[in-house]
Order: sequence, then C-alpha cells, then structure tokens
Amino acid sequence: MSIKLITPPAVEVFSLAEAKIALRKETDEEDALITMLISAARKQAEHITGRAFGAQTRELIIDAFPDDEILLPGSPVTSITSVIYADDTGATQTLDSAAYVLDPDYVPSSLLPAAGLSWPGTYDTANAVRVRYDCGHVAADVPDVKVWMQITVCTLFAQREGLSGNAISAVPRQAWDAYLDPYIIY
Repeated sequence: MSIKLITPPAVEVFSLAEAKIALRKETDEEDALITMLISAARKQAEHITGRAFGAQTRELIIDAFPDDEILLPGSPVTSITSVIYADDTGATQTLDSAAYVLDPDYVPSSLLPAAGLSWPGTYDTANAVRVRYDCGHVAADVPDVKVWMQITVCTLFAQREGLSGNAISAVPRQAWDAYLDPYIIY
C-alpha cells in the first residue's frame, strides 16, 4: 500500500495571516519561513491523527482489491475521483462509479462495492489498483487543530536557530498535543 499526495491543500487550515498575528509579525520578511512552518505543522498533525487538514487530493495504491472495504487514509473523504485497476488480462480499466459506494461517515472513510456487487479481479502485479480521492477537514471544522498548529508554529519559529533537518520531529510531544486527541484515528 502506498499513498501519494496528488494535490496539496491550496489553503492551509491555519493561515499565514493568523500565524503572523500569533507571532506579532507585521512585515513580510519571514513569510517564507512561516509558510514552511505552517505546512510542516499541518503535515505533523496529519501524521499524528491519520486525518487530512485542508482540501487535498490523494491516491491510494494497492496490489489488489480486498475482500471487502478499502480504507482510505486522510479522513474525511469528500469524493472519489477515480478507481483505476489492471484487469485480469493486465489492461487498464476505470471502474464505473455505480460499482462502488463511499462511506464518509465511517472513520477512516471507506470505499465499498455497491450493493449486490463485488470488486473485479485484478492482474497479479504490484500496484494494480489506484483509488484517487478528495479529502480534508476545512478550517471551521477543526478549531482545536488550529490551536495546536498555532502553538507548534510559534514554538518552531522561536526555536528555529536550534533546529535542523526535520525540524517538526525535533520538538518533543508536549502537553498541547491533547488538542489533537479528539481527531486521532485508532
């Protein structure tokens, strides 16, 4: 199983303007750094919770259809763009959207064969099935995540000279991580 980010969020759930207010920055001199820290904080929140924050498109790549549902990382999933697979002969096919149903209420979101149907057979090869989908929470739905991102961005900004490499993972988990607890998918 592999997950590819096809289209990252065009708008972060915690904006540059919000970060600059929190950091008390009135100039544009460090906007690139702040923007990078916002993206890093979002990615870390996604990693910790198993969810997606900000509208984005992902692609799940698996070797074959499972017996039942396909779990889609990055809840909530808002729509399925396509299901492409290598059929029994190795030819690339696009599954008709009437052949599957998205269950966005299940966490993580899942894709199921439509009632009375089953998944088609696939060619015996790696990466035979590709499910492309849109996912992500909008800012208004995740105020606790925004607070976590604000604290994280401010902490990383204040400690930026002392951090190198993957800066976000260098900061130990703190008490403020409890803001993410309601969003963690177990």
